[in-house]
Amino acid sequence: LVVGWGFGGSRAKNTKAMKATAVRATASTRDIKVFNSNQRQGGSRLVHILTFVIDRPTVSVLGVGAMGGALVTGLLAAGWTPEQVTLAEARPERAEQLRSETGCGCVADPAEAVVGTDVIVVAVKPQGIGDVLSQIAGSVKPTQLVISLVAGVPTSVFEAALPGIPIVRTMPNTPALIGEGAGALFATEKARPMMERAKSIFSAVGEAVVVDREDLIDAVTAVSGSGPGYYFFLTVEI
Repeated sequence: LVVGWGFGGSRAKNTKAMKATAVRATASTRDIKVFNSNQRQGGSRLVHILTFVIDRPTVSVLGVGAMGGALVTGLLAAGWTPEQVTLAEARPERAEQLRSETGCGCVADPAEAVVGTDVIVVAVKPQGIGDVLSQIAGSVKPTQLVISLVAGVPTSVFEAALPGIPIVRTMPNTPALIGEGAGALFATEKARPMMERAKSIFSAVGEAVVVDREDLIDAVTAVSGSGPGYYFFLTVEI
């Protein structure tokens, strides 16, 4: 991400303004790894160029339906590159559609999709969770974070199938498509040190709050998941 500012007036005044802006930018951007400041004189205007290198986790998404698709769209809009996102889709025609629409790599085998990525997002339907977990069990490493978007399935199911693996459970909503999603995150004990990684993904597509009890996920989902639908229904009726 490269951001440029052009300032008029004296160099001392402009440099002070630039430094103040740089401090605010650095304080508000948690995932900046490198910060460079260069300046050049262009006539009577001083142009400051700030260069940020963002460290985004690589992500594999298993199940690219409504919610998985919303997350992928939101991540790409937020700055993730197609090379940083890998998709798993068993149906050949749907896989080809996803490659064309997103530019992301798309494979049929979930176990292949999870290899080497930082975060694994499981967004399949609840009835398919058993098969997916058994397929990826031998490929997931303890350094990877697994995030569940599977409605109604507790983290205990994931822990039983993936022993020793950090698990976060969440349920964003469809406004994530336009970066205005809202959802809660619950982490198992092993996943708590990785919570910032999970938040970096879901903060990119909306609001992400952390809850300390898993049962609160259901309460939040009832409001944030259904709320947009009720709002639009009411709008139509009005």
